[in-house]
Amino acid sequence: MVTALLLESGGAHAEVPAQVFAAVQGRAVVLRSGEVEEPGRLLAITPTALVLARSATGAVVTVPREAVTSLRLQAPNDEVRTLEPETERRLGVLLGLSPTLVVDAQSGAFHGFGAVSLLLPFLTQTDFSGTVSTHLWSFVVGAGVSLEPLATSRLRVDAFASVGAMNWAPGISTGGRLSMNLGVGVGVHYTWPSGLTLAVKVPVLGFDVLDTSNALGTLSTFFANMGVGLPVLSVGYRF
Repeated sequence: MVTALLLESGGAHAEVPAQVFAAVQGRAVVLRSGEVEEPGRLLAITPTALVLARSATGAVVTVPREAVTSLRLQAPNDEVRTLEPETERRLGVLLGLSPTLVVDAQSGAFHGFGAVSLLLPFLTQTDFSGTVSTHLWSFVVGAGVSLEPLATSRLRVDAFASVGAMNWAPGISTGGRLSMNLGVGVGVHYTWPSGLTLAVKVPVLGFDVLDTSNALGTLSTFFANMGVGLPVLSVGYRF
């Protein structure tokens, strides 16, 4: 009969010593995370994760080491609850620094977003004489890929193409001018288990499709549009 040996980590946020994992590698164990237990055979140990063959299904999965609060050897007649796979959070609502309202969607490797400036239309007017009322506004939509550099990390790296538009005023007498921009950018975002999300997006290169007469001018218009409408830094919640 196998003796059930409980190897406690010392608390919900304490780290289980590496030598404890090493001592039970290859054996049938029960990993504990909070109030939930996961039975299986410990196949391998990496610096950040444990490779476990689940007892119920035989599926080989990785479990972040930081999530394991304690472990013990399996005993006969163990009654344990398996860890449910985490539901993918697909839709996010975030607020950028501009301030900008951002809605983004994520599914697998796909990542898309839409962002619109909130405060600028209410604070700006191109003609202060009152004869023309053209407010500044800006929006950006984009789509691309989002990849996980490490399978055990929640950090994702994004690359995207974007389309943006902005009404701006090179001269008050004109009442504003529309610019439309195409470009590419990169970013990262991190989603905590609670759904809290922090995202960074940076424009890399683009141009104004409505004004290609001056290379420097069309590039500066693109970055102006991105500076107002693209959420360079945003925080919010992912459902």
